[in-house]
Amino acid sequence: MLSKKEKIVMQYIYSNCQKKGSCLLSSSDISSAVAESCDLSLYEVDEIISNLVLENYITAVNSDKNGRPVYCISLNSKGASFERDRQNQK
Repeated sequence: MLSKKEKIVMQYIYSNCQKKGSCLLSSSDISSAVAESCDLSLYEVDEIISNLVLENYITAVNSDKNGRPVYCISLNSKGASFERDRQNQK
């Protein structure tokens, strides 16, 4: 079961990855995007990404884009069904 913060981050990742199945996101991109919902430090974002990998929602590979660290994130089957599962919980 995901925590509230993990759900918020997963929703953002899902919305960015749903069309292609993968995307490039940095910790600061994620932190800025979810700032209205919750205040996350870059360290917390990195921990949440690690937790989502452990829970098998996503696969994340550390990469570099124009000299800044980014995650190459791919949705696993559990991550691809995230929105449907979220709707079923309501």
